[in-house]
Amino acid sequence: MKEFCSQCGERLQKTVRDVTMTNRNYSATVKGVAGLFCDNCHEIEFDETTDSGKRIAAAY
Repeated sequence: MKEFCSQCGERLQKTVRDVTMTNRNYSATVKGVAGLFCDNCHEIEFDETTDSGKRIAAAY
C-alpha cells in the first residue's frame, strides 16, 4: 500500500469519505468514496476494488 501522497509527499489516510466537488456554480457530493486521502492537498487515490472512481467521474 502506498503511504505518501504523490503530489505533496504527506501521509495518506486509507478511509471511506463523502466527497464534495465544486466547479463554478455546480456542486455535487458523492457518498462513500473509498481510497487513500491526502488531508494536505486533497488528492484522492481511489480504491480500485470499488466503483468510487467511476462514481466521482460520473458526478463531473
